Amino acid sequence: MFRGVRVSKAETDQPQLRKLIAALQLRDMVITPADDRLSRDTTDFLVVARDTQKAEAGIKSLAEPFLDTASGFAEIIFAMLRLQRSSSAAAFSSRRRAGERRPGNAA
Repeated sequence: MFRGVRVSKAETDQPQLRKLIAALQLRDMVITPADDRLSRDTTDFLVVARDTQKAEAGIKSLAEPFLDTASGFAEIIFAMLRLQRSSSAAAFSSRRRAGERRPGNAA
């Protein structure tokens, strides 16, 4: 059992998380209080989920009951997360472009 696998948005190196993923075995289940305790953002979560799937294990979030990668519903969840990620990236790009067009901003 791993406790205290906390994720900091400032830190990219997560040694406890790497140990957890390395220790996963067939049909293990990573249970997390919430998805933000396991990853910094959606992209990071998708990487963690991919690594977990490679180990043939699953992730279950107590705060987000729909988030259960061992269920048949998992592919839909991943598709929604990818869609959310691409929509967030598009919104960020749009805001950035708008900021570059403001008078006084360097392009």
